[in-house]
Amino acid sequence: DPLKGKYIFVQYDIPGEDLWHQRLALSHVTGGEWVILTPDGDLYSEDLGSGSQDISAWRLGEPFGSFPFGVDPNRTHCFNPAPDPGAMPRLLQEGDVYAAHERLQRGLPLQPVA
Repeated sequence: DPLKGKYIFVQYDIPGEDLWHQRLALSHVTGGEWVILTPDGDLYSEDLGSGSQDISAWRLGEPFGSFPFGVDPNRTHCFNPAPDPGAMPRLLQEGDVYAAHERLQRGLPLQPVA
């Protein structure tokens, strides 16, 4: 999964809001849906696909915490601090469990289908 463990920035389709929200992609559920972690510690599934009704744009975060071109650091809601490298395996595991539970509830195969 190309997004697993990557930071992304999403912009919600809210008139007049230009804030970018940082997310950590933990596990693929199905299609464009991913289990994500927010800077506030919330963990849930979110549709990052082109058919999303909530997200108007998203950008892949740059390595080493820099911002993607065109994303104003002053207009972001980011992790502060970011999860430390030691926490990452546990977060990814938690995301996998959450994603499997989501698929099970919907009667989908336990492994994600692209």
